[in-house]
Amino acid sequence: MNKEKVEGKIDEVMGDIKQHVGEWTGDSDMRLQGVAQQLKGTVETAVGKVKDAASDLKQSAVAANDSSVIADDEKRRIRLAENRNLL
Repeated sequence: MNKEKVEGKIDEVMGDIKQHVGEWTGDSDMRLQGVAQQLKGTVETAVGKVKDAASDLKQSAVAANDSSVIADDEKRRIRLAENRNLL
C-alpha cells in the first residue's frame, strides 16, 4: 500500500464523518465539506492503485527481461560447448 492509498482512505473516512456530523447537526456546509473530502479521498485512492499497478507492471517487465537475459546466456554457453566439441 502506498502513500496515496493511505491518505485517500483517511480522507474518505474523515469525509464520511464530516458528512454525517453535518447531517446530524443540520450544518449543510459541514455535510458538503464531508462529501468533497470523500471525493478527494476516492481520487487519491485511485491514483494510488494506478501507481501500484504501474509498479507491478514495471517489476514484471524487469523479471521478464531478466529471464530473457538468463536464457540468452544459457544459449551462448550451449553454443560454446557445442563449438568446443566440434574442434
